[in-house]
Amino acid sequence: MKNILVTGGAGFIGSHTAISLIESGYNPIVVDDFRNADRGVLEGIKKITGKDLLVYEIDVCNQVQMNEVFKKHHFSGVIHFAAYKAVGESVDFPLMYYKNNLSSLISVLECMRENNVYELVFSSSCTVYGEPKNVKEVTEDSPKVEANSPYGNTKCISEEMIADFANSWPSLKAINLRYFNPVGAHPSGFVGEFPIGNLIIYYLTSLKLLLVG
Repeated sequence: MKNILVTGGAGFIGSHTAISLIESGYNPIVVDDFRNADRGVLEGIKKITGKDLLVYEIDVCNQVQMNEVFKKHHFSGVIHFAAYKAVGESVDFPLMYYKNNLSSLISVLECMRENNVYELVFSSSCTVYGEPKNVKEVTEDSPKVEANSPYGNTKCISEEMIADFANSWPSLKAINLRYFNPVGAHPSGFVGEFPIGNLIIYYLTSLKLLLVG
């Protein structure tokens, strides 16, 4: 069974990804310091999959501790979700976003190279496309534009960083996932929404309260 390192694996997208990996025959190993996650999600994953996740409570920016995890396990690939993600907060605290989001990626890439792990899935963002007039016209080939927030800029810089790193290390295979407001709970209901920083969830919750009230 192949081990996949999932950073931020206790978060909203990370937890659903961990479930899908287990159901597809992989062994996800999670690194998460639970700053933006709820430990209760681990019990939900166990109820759905019957599996206790192996979780390391580590700050991904801590390259020494991260490298220890890499040394303990042979990883076939890495899915990197761990990052701050709120646009508004990034405007108020830009240095916090640059420090965390870029340092965590550097830590992951350095550990991958040192331990010969060649496949990376990077959680990027639709913010790299700016504010298109028609979202339906956005494709993977749409040009990136200047970011309108520190959060978005960390994603643009991260994608450039990965591209430069891949040029220096041709063995690396990497892909960027550019999300638009992901929402949804697992059909079982054991792993649900994680509303922090998600505008769609706030909107739907407000609409429900308005209709009920």
